[in-house]
Amino acid sequence: MITYRTSGFLLLFSGILSWVGQFIGLLRWRGMYSLVENRATDFGVTECTVLRDHFGTRFVCSPANVVVNGLTVLSGLMVAVAAVLIILTARRERDAAVSSTAVLIGLSGLFTIAVGLIPSDLHGTLNTIVLVAHAVALWAAMEVLIDAATRHAEDTGDAHPLIYGAYLPITRVVEFFSVVALLTLVFSGGNVMPGAFERVVYESLTAWTVVFGICLVSLGGAADQERMRVAGMDAVPVRNLALPPAPRTPVSPGVHRDESGGASRRYPGFGGPHE
Repeated sequence: MITYRTSGFLLLFSGILSWVGQFIGLLRWRGMYSLVENRATDFGVTECTVLRDHFGTRFVCSPANVVVNGLTVLSGLMVAVAAVLIILTARRERDAAVSSTAVLIGLSGLFTIAVGLIPSDLHGTLNTIVLVAHAVALWAAMEVLIDAATRHAEDTGDAHPLIYGAYLPITRVVEFFSVVALLTLVFSGGNVMPGAFERVVYESLTAWTVVFGICLVSLGGAADQERMRVAGMDAVPVRNLALPPAPRTPVSPGVHRDESGGASRRYPGFGGPHE
């Protein structure tokens, strides 16, 4: 049965595929590759040339561009499929607060696919626009997720179906650094360590996708965990736990029990209890 955990595995492997693609591109790169000056999208260029764009002038040569772009497309496809599975699971389980987050995550996956299909040396401006759209979609997903989780906890006292515990502050921190890095890149004109700032923007989002996948996988999602707990309780047969009769107080010689169930002692020469 499709659950949130299935989506978690897809998100986890999508991030890993993205990093594997970049590692392959780095191993096959010709010339000197600078993590500070070269962009991650340079691994997807289709020819060896001197590239001039908004991020400066640099030499690019990536013989593994087909593999890198293919893994980028596959990574985005896995994110999009994970989002669809989240929506389907949410509808089945009637988790209304989940669909909007899943739609935004799905959009980020579609933008990732577009990045792999539009190499930066062929359509540089369009490639940059799609990258920014990808980041904005994930930021929006984070905001919606944080707001929904906070409201859900306040209204019900239970964990949100998709996120819980320490994953919430992690989401806030990642979003903050990613936004600040992109603003720094924009206001610097793109000429000050473009590769470094771009990596903070997008690799932090990739890392969050992996962490969010782990969040869904580790416990199957808070909703799945709660449903398994309730199902386990329902599976336990209800037994007749009748209370045993109350123990009777032993009565010593010379002591009689009155009608209220208490005991009193008679003393010689008195007709009633001793006062």
